[in-house]
This record gives sequence, C-alpha cells and structure tokens, in this order.
Amino acid sequence: MTRRHDRQSLPVPPCWGSGRARGFSLIEVLVAVAVLGIGLLAVGGLQLKSLQGAQAGYQRTLASLAAQDAVERLWAAQLKAGAGGSECPKGSEIAADWYDNWQSHLPGLLSGNAVKQKTKSSADSASGDSCDYTIEVRWESGGDSVTYSYEVGLPKLGT
Repeated sequence: MTRRHDRQSLPVPPCWGSGRARGFSLIEVLVAVAVLGIGLLAVGGLQLKSLQGAQAGYQRTLASLAAQDAVERLWAAQLKAGAGGSECPKGSEIAADWYDNWQSHLPGLLSGNAVKQKTKSSADSASGDSCDYTIEVRWESGGDSVTYSYEVGLPKLGT
C-alpha cells in the first residue's frame, strides 16, 4: 500500500517574499558583523579593566606586607633595646635596611619608588606611653603616584 507521488503532484511551499527578497542581504550581514565586533571590543575592554584592578589589588597587598614587615622590625628594635628602655626606636634606623630588603625581594613593586617611614610626632611619642609611627609605602601605578599609609602604636616597654 505504498503510494507513489510524482513530482508534479507534490505541493510547493509558499515563498515568504518575492524572488529578490529571499535570504539575507549583504548589508544585513555587514550590520550583524559590526554589532558582533563592537560587542567583542566591549568584552575585551571589560577584561582589560578587570586585569588592571587585579594588578592594583596585588600591589596593595604587597604594600601591606611591606608595611607589616616594618612594624615587625620596629618591634624587634624595641625588644633589642631591652625591657628597661623608655626610648622609642627611631624609624630611620630600620628604614634603610627595610627598604633594601624589599627592594631586593620585590623589584617590581619598589623599584625607583620612595619608601618613607616617619614618627607621627616626636613630642607626643616621647611624653606618652606609646611610640606612634606612620609607615608610608609609595609606588607608581598607571602613571599615578599611589601611597599606602599604615599607622601603628607600640607600647613603651619601660613604662
């Protein structure tokens, strides 16, 4: 019971337009490619901004580690002076060694940048029960100067 159809008896599907309007025109394809290209450029720009943000975060992490190392060096200098000492360790005494150490370990972060360590107020820290310091780590990021400041107060061991 198979039926045979010859070609002439099969129905022809209707066309949706006239003979010239079938398929995509070259202009439609060019517009689609242009929209796709602009979208890909936008995605590339977002990826670049993401990488720049990750690099800035990495630099801030290294600056935080360098500042914490300076604090630990201040603690060590204070403990080395002894429990009876009432003087605060001078930031300038550890600054050169601290800078040289970080310069050799992290040349990308501190190469050519100023690392400054200073006491907050010599008059206040001499009369108070703590030694106050501000540790500043400076580096250049994207042509701008960035400063990471870390303030710490160490108790005087003699009081």
